[in-house]
Amino acid sequence: MAFEEENNTLFIDTTLRSMASIIGAILTRNDQRRTYKKIGDKLFKFVAEELVRRKVPYRVAADMLGVSLRTFHRKMKGKSLMESGSETSSILSYVAQNGEVNKTELYRHFHYLSPDFLGSSLRDLNLMGHISIEGNTIRSKAAP
Repeated sequence: MAFEEENNTLFIDTTLRSMASIIGAILTRNDQRRTYKKIGDKLFKFVAEELVRRKVPYRVAADMLGVSLRTFHRKMKGKSLMESGSETSSILSYVAQNGEVNKTELYRHFHYLSPDFLGSSLRDLNLMGHISIEGNTIRSKAAP
């Protein structure tokens, strides 16, 4: 098993070095220097999409790529941290407007967000002291 893992790591490292060499050659072809700032983000997204296509759970894929679940979702959507934060702000606003909501109601309202992303956002908001979670009930801690 250790030998197989070592071979996989070696193969990935060799492949990445080859890709870097090819991309470097393309960017400097004909003694011109082209910019391509999104290489890292695109590579991450391609690998993440392939893991998801292979039915790897989001949380596991995020761990495999060394990022938090929230960062994984943000990068998968190609959004900046500010844009991702707006989704969490929307969740907080919804809870604050209602004062108290049931988790099922919240998940239904934000059906376009993945359950993992929604869950991690709720945990973050709870840790930051913006909401409290008791069983299936989410309460705003915003002053009335």
